[in-house]
Amino acid sequence: MDDEGYDNRSEIGKLINKLEKLRKKPQLDNELSSALDIFRDKVTRQKAYLINGIFNINFAEAALFIQSCAELYSKKIDLLWDQFLELHTRLIQYDCDHQKKT
Repeated sequence: MDDEGYDNRSEIGKLINKLEKLRKKPQLDNELSSALDIFRDKVTRQKAYLINGIFNINFAEAALFIQSCAELYSKKIDLLWDQFLELHTRLIQYDCDHQKKT
């Protein structure tokens, strides 16, 4: 474990690192969905062990993963909003320019 509270070598820790890198430079892509699918698959694999009374998941690490997902999602929403406003401004400018010409 390192100072962040998760193991960088674990599967979830690697996903958290990936999400942290993506959060620094967010893009509108499907990387968040891929990370969530991998996490869901890991939790689903644990169901077989749960039948035997064994549940091997680090809840602190899982919470950090979900928090990282939420932060990345909010960054992507902000990015989408900024792009929408830019498009809206361009359309208004185009309409204004077009009306002046006629």
